[in-house]
Amino acid sequence: MIEIVIRSEKGSNQVIDRVEAKLLALKITVKLEAYGITFDEDKFLQAVARNPTLWGVAGTVRKLLPPDEEQVDDSSVS
Repeated sequence: MIEIVIRSEKGSNQVIDRVEAKLLALKITVKLEAYGITFDEDKFLQAVARNPTLWGVAGTVRKLLPPDEEQVDDSSVS
């Protein structure tokens, strides 16, 4: 999941704008639907708006992850 966030920011400013946030929410929704998990895109967009930096959004997503997946994603980001 964290990988999706990092790959979503295409610019060099490391800020997730509204369009990128909506696209990111859609990608997360699709990934989670494969596991039968419902994702609240509106709440996610509100959280992104509070801290729209790349690392702020990654931190928001990290809080949503269960401990096992968080550890797996941390190793792939390094």
